[in-house]
Amino acid sequence: MVRSKTEENVKEDNSKDLVSLNFLVEATGFPKDFIKTELLLDSEQIYLDQLRLKMLNYLERLNLGGEEASI
Repeated sequence: MVRSKTEENVKEDNSKDLVSLNFLVEATGFPKDFIKTELLLDSEQIYLDQLRLKMLNYLERLNLGGEEASI
């Protein structure tokens, strides 16, 4: 299963690098409120490993449930 393998890889990566929400806004071009809502973020920073899992969950839900799906 792709998800299991990906989660395994993320768990093996002990990276505790912080990613700022402002960086995500600049890198993606999406509005800050959209990113916070879709990834269920409540702070201005997130650890890279947590961000990967949130993005994976978001993409899987979109793929499985269509546009109305959310995290």
